[in-house]
Amino acid sequence: MYFSANRLLDLPLELLNVVLSFIDSSSLACLSRVCQSLQQLVEPHLYHTVSLRNKQEESFTSSIKRIHTRAEFVRELRIHYHDVADEMDAPLQLDSMSPTIAQLHNLESLLIKGVNDGGPMSLGLYSYMEQSKKLEDLLLEATMSESQVLRSLRTCTINLSEQGSWELAHLDAIFLLPALQRLTIANARMACFTSFSSAEPRSTDLRELTLITCDIRPSHLRDILSMPRALEHFTTKGSAWRARSVSGDDRASNLDSLRIHASSLVSLDLDLFLDVDIPPIEPLTFIDFVALRRLAIELWIIRGHIEQGILSQKALLPRDLEELTLKCAVQHVDLESYYLNPIYQWLQEGTLPELNKIILETTTPIPDVPKAMFRGGQTVGQAFAAAGVDLSMVEEAPGGYVPFECDCCWYRYRNPGWRLAYANFY
Repeated sequence: MYFSANRLLDLPLELLNVVLSFIDSSSLACLSRVCQSLQQLVEPHLYHTVSLRNKQEESFTSSIKRIHTRAEFVRELRIHYHDVADEMDAPLQLDSMSPTIAQLHNLESLLIKGVNDGGPMSLGLYSYMEQSKKLEDLLLEATMSESQVLRSLRTCTINLSEQGSWELAHLDAIFLLPALQRLTIANARMACFTSFSSAEPRSTDLRELTLITCDIRPSHLRDILSMPRALEHFTTKGSAWRARSVSGDDRASNLDSLRIHASSLVSLDLDLFLDVDIPPIEPLTFIDFVALRRLAIELWIIRGHIEQGILSQKALLPRDLEELTLKCAVQHVDLESYYLNPIYQWLQEGTLPELNKIILETTTPIPDVPKAMFRGGQTVGQAFAAAGVDLSMVEEAPGGYVPFECDCCWYRYRNPGWRLAYANFY
């Protein structure tokens, strides 16, 4: 049966928009070329989410220039580069897109991913833009009170290099965007925040901050955390790529940097990496993080160093904690005796009345702890279940690789060399 565009346009507008929301982007592009009426209906859906791969920036920029109203439709923009075989295939500079990005006043989500390892762009996207200030100026303009640039941006993910760390210094204004709520940064070196000098502390709406394989000292982390009004979720994972991170040189200072948000942080996921010259000695306290409900930490943090005999018998966790993830890196750690036994005791004493879930997160295969014998003929899992806590084990992705944005793009957040350090300390 022949179905003309006119009959399609006879559908109620609400129903037509529902139908269009289920159509893939390539089909929407074809449909938009049928007639002007369909073009007007389709383009808000077609430009809602824009994904740009190698050499697709020019086409997108040209389409915005031809019809300026298209800029108002864009809610999500993904600039996602892949491997570049030779110089002729290199993508346009990200800075060349900055004027177009400035026109996307309704943009809510922005993702920028640099090129993978190897090839002429082995230094990453950052090397192609380091001499230009267009993106830097764009971010600075967005921080001004009367500016319309990036006024709706709520979520941002940025990684300008897969090959090595890139300097965030020129783009530090990203932390000052007034409406930004969720920010993820990967592989960056963070220092010298020049844009912060004139910024008002506790002035942004940032609620969730994730730092993956970033190189940052506690003092600079403190600068970053001085900007949000009330941070709710914080994650840090991994050491800097191909380099030993300086961020692990004082774990207590890293945690102290977070205490400015102790009354608002709901979840913490911390990889405070070990330095072979500075083994973990004393446990760290989280008691003053009164809003904390979910905590993921390295195993030693809750009790301290086994071999040094500094094992805290007191619960240093917040009373209202609901979920605890313990990151276990080696096989021979006596989890039951040194770590799970005191936690079980704290449960019995009523120190952690809200705790209902414990996850043992491993990087290497270790025995099934929940099935090990524990107390009174019960297994570990049975004993904790009787105390109202679900105890389970999960294994991290092999080698510490996790997806960045798509299934074909991964990044490493756990340097294999650190596992040797773990083995020396437990």
